Amino acid sequence: MQRNPGRSSVPAPLILAAVLAVASATSAAEEEGGDGARAGEASREESDLEASLRRLRESLDTEGKEATLRVGGVFIADTVLWDRRNERHSGLEGSAARPSVDFRWRDDLRVHAEADLLGADARGHLLEAWAEWRPDPSLRIRAGRMRFALGTEFATREEDLPLAGYAFTSWLDGRHDAGAAVEGSLGDGALWGQASFASGHGFGLDGRARRSPWVGARVALRPFRGLADRGAWAGRALGGWFVGGGAALLGDFDDPVVLETPLGSTVFRTDDLGGDGGRWLHLDTGFAAGPVAAGLEVVRGSADGVPGRVGAAFDANQLTAWTASTAVSLTGERREWRDGAWKAPVPGSPGGAWEFALRYSNGDIDRDLFHQGFTTYDPSSQEFRTFSTLLGWRPAEGVRVAVGWVKVIADDSLTVFGGPGPRSFPRSGDDDRDSSFVLRLEISF
Repeated sequence: MQRNPGRSSVPAPLILAAVLAVASATSAAEEEGGDGARAGEASREESDLEASLRRLRESLDTEGKEATLRVGGVFIADTVLWDRRNERHSGLEGSAARPSVDFRWRDDLRVHAEADLLGADARGHLLEAWAEWRPDPSLRIRAGRMRFALGTEFATREEDLPLAGYAFTSWLDGRHDAGAAVEGSLGDGALWGQASFASGHGFGLDGRARRSPWVGARVALRPFRGLADRGAWAGRALGGWFVGGGAALLGDFDDPVVLETPLGSTVFRTDDLGGDGGRWLHLDTGFAAGPVAAGLEVVRGSADGVPGRVGAAFDANQLTAWTASTAVSLTGERREWRDGAWKAPVPGSPGGAWEFALRYSNGDIDRDLFHQGFTTYDPSSQEFRTFSTLLGWRPAEGVRVAVGWVKVIADDSLTVFGGPGPRSFPRSGDDDRDSSFVLRLEISF
């Protein structure tokens, strides 16, 4: 879905106003805190911003003896400077406005609902609504509309990602859907696994319907977990290493294939394929050791029995992508991989946390989808890759200011990058590529 000129149906200044309203609320909370609150700040060595955000969270929580109700959300505003040839307009964009409500009963029951006010990445403005039961601290059973991920990146919420946006591996097999999942771990996290069922009443990262039911499983092994907190850095890296993967069998493949860059430019898009079935295979490995983390994900998918528009039915068995990324906490905060996802570092000093991240992602899609007329060589390219960097500052937990750069190179000329039309070798020299910058303000609580 091409979001032009911005990503939201709600005016971007409204998103920025929401972010500033949160900041104003934190200031009001600080004034109400009085001398006792300032004493608390001193004892915990909190910055003014950290103390204010903590008071805001506390003011939004309703706690009983055994139950807690929390009101929160994620708000992201981007200022994007597009490449001069990009058809989109530079300026302020609302990237996320997702208020949420979370109810917990003891440690056993949790109910979560999260809206998507922009409507860009969800259907009906409802992103998630699920209930979770924990019969044991190491076992979770969840049902409702939720995130289904076969790899680490899409299992990670956007506010915890070290970069802006998701890579092609997440775009291929990630979705939100109505279904159920069972998740558990053994050996203090040395073995982690998840089994899932999605009903086919969901949507992809582009917000379009995903109608294919799936049965999936994901597993990750940390064979040297006992070394994670001791020894030299090499030993800690080995202790923080994880390896695993996921797989999903699809009851049919009545879905489109859509891939966008991290900043939302479409580089591949098809109609619904209408296949008889399909599968996703997802390899996932990486490590988190002290202030450094890195990951590698490889996806291969297949849509089987797709009705041919030119000739007989065919199998589109080259739906592939791979992503490599690394992130470093420049101020020394510990990076963490837990329960199948990355976790954002918590600032270790009143000066906040600085981080730097790199990511390369490549997508390579079956040529038969072009030959059979499910897409064309504009708006789609057969192969494409992105290189992303980001420098971020987290002055307090739940707040980030970042500047990033995304370079895109496609095999084919694309109108979105200034190309003149259908398939061609690049006629203007650079209409198969894009180089754009983003300044991001993000608040989550």
